[in-house]
Amino acid sequence: MKNYKRLLAYIKPYLGRFGLAIVCIICASGANLYLPWIIKDMIDKVLAERDMAMLNFISVSIVVVFAIRGIFYYGQSYLVSYIGQRVVVDVREVMFRKFQRMPMAYFDKHQTGETMSYLTNDVGAIQSALVDNLIEMFTEGAILIGSIAMMFYLDWKLTLLTLITVPLVGISMRIFGKKIKSTSRIIQEKLADITSLLQESISSIRVVKSFVREKYEIDRFKVENELNFKATIDNVKITSLLTPTVEFLAAVAVTFIVWFGG
Repeated sequence: MKNYKRLLAYIKPYLGRFGLAIVCIICASGANLYLPWIIKDMIDKVLAERDMAMLNFISVSIVVVFAIRGIFYYGQSYLVSYIGQRVVVDVREVMFRKFQRMPMAYFDKHQTGETMSYLTNDVGAIQSALVDNLIEMFTEGAILIGSIAMMFYLDWKLTLLTLITVPLVGISMRIFGKKIKSTSRIIQEKLADITSLLQESISSIRVVKSFVREKYEIDRFKVENELNFKATIDNVKITSLLTPTVEFLAAVAVTFIVWFGG
């Protein structure tokens, strides 16, 4: 959460675009929520009652809803990507200025590849966090709020029963979030190690060849590469478990609804 607060400081110059992106996300999510209502009317009135006037209305509505959703989806993707790229540019410039003013003692203690990794891999991860996580957070949040509102409108008792699982989902998200954060940090560290090794090996390639150290360098790289692979797979295992866990809890909620409603 602290990292996101720090990122928000860099988003501040682009609050106008950020606000517009949120509007696009809400509108696109609203279009997604409206589609089930259209399908419901199609089943209840068109198929059951053979209401041809309603069929014409629903047919036009489907085209309009998909067009609106497409426009706002484009808007949210473009705006959030634009903001993400601008933040990356700003952060890189700030970090580069800071590195330029660092004392020589810093560069004596840290490898060149490690410093380069900060400016490439680590800063690149910021853009991914903004584009992927931010869009997902606001999109899922908008859909969740809209879905709960619709459920309360349809049946508030069943909705309250469904919300029993929300704390369980929240706890699961918190546990998985901590593990994902930990493995993501390890991945960044391993990428920094690989970058450092590459920089060191390539910059001193004449020395490596002079002392016939090619195999030694290859073995070093293989070890670091495998460690990065392992860290990435550990992250994949955790992220892959998140969705099934949440879906299982959702299935439990649906089961309660069916049982209670029956």
